[in-house]
Amino acid sequence: VYSEGMPQAVELIRLNLHSKDHKSVSSSEVNLFVQIASGGDTGVAAAIGKRYLLGIEGFKQDYHQAK
Repeated sequence: VYSEGMPQAVELIRLNLHSKDHKSVSSSEVNLFVQIASGGDTGVAAAIGKRYLLGIEGFKQDYHQAK
């Protein structure tokens, strides 16, 4: 993870998430959120970026998508 430029602090945040916080959304919901964010909703875009960054709630960890 660190070789890809990910700060250790972000990885520590991800590891400290409690299991009860691990909600999962379906791939169709992920696609819907991405569509909304692409339409200009900055709040949704920020929320999606966080989930991609941390790899939580049904979003596969992807640093490029998080940007």
